Amino acid sequence: MFKHFKELYESHQKGEVFSIVPLIFLAIVLYLQQAWVPGFFHDGYLYAAFGKHASELGHWLIPHLNFSTYSEFPDHSPFLFMLEGLFFKLFGSGETQARIFGALFSLTTVCCLYLFLEKNTNRKRAFYTTLAFISIYPLIKKTRFPNMDLAIMLSMMLAFFSYYKNEWYKCGFFSGLSLLIKGPIAFLIPLVIFVHFVLTKSWDKLKSPKPWLSFVMAFAIFSLWPLLLYFNGRIDIFTKYLHSTFSHTISGGRGLESYQFHAYFVFLLKQTPHLFLLLIYVLIKKKDDLTKFSLVAFITILLFLTAQKLKYSHYLIVLYPYYALAVGEALERIKDDLSQKVSFFIKTITTIGALVLLIFPLTTKIKRDVPLYETKEVVESIKVKPNAWAIIGDSYPFFAATNFFAYYHHADVYRAKHSMIEAWLSEQDLDSHVIKDFDHDVNKYQWGFLVRSDDVKLWRSQYAQFNEKLVAVKSFNRKGLTLLLPKVYFYSDSLFKLP
Repeated sequence: MFKHFKELYESHQKGEVFSIVPLIFLAIVLYLQQAWVPGFFHDGYLYAAFGKHASELGHWLIPHLNFSTYSEFPDHSPFLFMLEGLFFKLFGSGETQARIFGALFSLTTVCCLYLFLEKNTNRKRAFYTTLAFISIYPLIKKTRFPNMDLAIMLSMMLAFFSYYKNEWYKCGFFSGLSLLIKGPIAFLIPLVIFVHFVLTKSWDKLKSPKPWLSFVMAFAIFSLWPLLLYFNGRIDIFTKYLHSTFSHTISGGRGLESYQFHAYFVFLLKQTPHLFLLLIYVLIKKKDDLTKFSLVAFITILLFLTAQKLKYSHYLIVLYPYYALAVGEALERIKDDLSQKVSFFIKTITTIGALVLLIFPLTTKIKRDVPLYETKEVVESIKVKPNAWAIIGDSYPFFAATNFFAYYHHADVYRAKHSMIEAWLSEQDLDSHVIKDFDHDVNKYQWGFLVRSDDVKLWRSQYAQFNEKLVAVKSFNRKGLTLLLPKVYFYSDSLFKLP
């Protein structure tokens, strides 16, 4: 593979119009732009925390967030978080490293997509298909935080490529990795293959033992996880995983009632109109076998996801390679003289864009969860640090806060009633004032509080001890939020000075 990349690079130096090199640079610029600026979607903190706590705290087999929320996380296999933990061991566990870890799957998909097409069709088609893939805006956004869908996008694509080339054992291997990464979504692999069998009348392939052995291999690879749990006396985690996956998520839709059949179609039309319109054009034109298979994969996966109750935009990530593959044949018809201009434009805009963004970055400021980052700065400047946070009422989104503080400080986070402040000030038992998923003592913590600013004004007038014991360290006026900390946390040699 590395020898092949060397040949591709040499062709780029010779001025090859359809070289992979400018595509890789374009992908790097788009996927990793401002990778050093903090701020994740809240699931990004969750998945980064699992990898960090594996590498730093030893939670390799059972993912761990914090004690209060996910002391043990049975909803997914730990495979991806193990890989992330190893990456963090080598390169550190900061947000930039977490972003790079996630982006590696998208970048690898770019390379594998191009190489597959370059080998099985031609470089022109490989170039335009890969360019179409890179242009998918929702993927650019989702690549900016570590998530499981990027990894399964790659593994499922490699499974389908292996099937298309009749390499059944490779198909089984990558299907097994897909099961380990995100469980039942990998069942789409045999589903797509079955639909393709039906449409192409390829039943004779089932007479060979290879397809059956490949899927036995896939389940054997997946079974490594429950076997490890069994030998460590924790098979109960796998039982919880089955219940969470099949009863709660797939069957129950996590409590969502609406199917919203149109949601994904509207999303693709709005976010990727250029590919959506090309796809319509492809549907009415004559197609080769690869385009037909790509359409089977794209439509089957899209209809399957549409039929589910639970819908998030990142679930569509797994079908983006076939979205690009389906329109690749149409793009291949672009005339060669225009192709030279397109290639020159990409090389030019990538080089200029990279330099401009380095010199004049779009932003160097944190824009997401600003109150949490400013709270983090305060906490890291004082001697006594909170090891638990109370989110009073609806003062801040709970999962954003719990994932954030667990990732940075391994702190516990609780939803709390307004009455907690009175109980804490009067040194009463706090258990009945904190919302907990299981019974345990919360009086042991060193607390920090995120509260509504209006509530602070009320408490100042209601409780005489308020000004003696608590200080409003920061107010976030745009959010109507105030950070409260006990005065005893602040010493004369603290870096942070009391307001």
